[in-house]
Amino acid sequence: MPEPTRATRTSRIGVVALLILAGQALVSRIVSTYDQPPPYSPNLQSFPARIGSWVGSQDHVLEADVAELLRPDEYLLRDFESQDHTHAISLFFAYFKSVSSGYGPHSPNDCLPGAGWQITSRDTLSISVPGKKDGIRVNRYVVARDDQRILVLYWYQNDRRVWAEESVSRLYKLTDLIRYHRSDASLVRVITPLSNDTPADAQIEMASQFIRQIFPVVQDHLARVRQTPATSPSL
Repeated sequence: MPEPTRATRTSRIGVVALLILAGQALVSRIVSTYDQPPPYSPNLQSFPARIGSWVGSQDHVLEADVAELLRPDEYLLRDFESQDHTHAISLFFAYFKSVSSGYGPHSPNDCLPGAGWQITSRDTLSISVPGKKDGIRVNRYVVARDDQRILVLYWYQNDRRVWAEESVSRLYKLTDLIRYHRSDASLVRVITPLSNDTPADAQIEMASQFIRQIFPVVQDHLARVRQTPATSPSL
């Protein structure tokens, strides 16, 4: 079979470029036609200060540059302590009414290295939680800076699903825009320091227990923005 000429290759590249542009135009049209951010709020400021065996100790405000980067519509950044004061956990729960503007949940994979943390390991973890027969998948990172090590567990969630993979976020966005007229999403992140005096498995289980206790509360707050699917307009 003869090799394609330069003109043929250029023509094929041009066709691919046109298809990409057409796809981008279609996505933009879907976004502009379908996206109707929910009018209701998850009201994260009413998130309970005591959840199971954990007690909220302090709320924080995002640093200005982080707030500008993320632009969440609502967020909660709260420290929790176990009742015996032996364990500490930081919870970050950020909600975005629409991710179509380009702002939205931001993977710690992007921001942690910028803050000087080195990722030493990363994978996903399955955690059993109330109301989910198969549990949920969360991202698990261990990061280090100087002599500090921390465990980071995070996932994405709305009132329709829970997911860990950044790669499927765009697919969910398009299907949700068409079916629900919505692209709202939240990031839920749990951070706890790691101690060399305690087995890693025990510390991961402690953080998992915290997630089991807060998960129904997270679901309840996200359910407050639920809307009945509307009839889809024609493209």
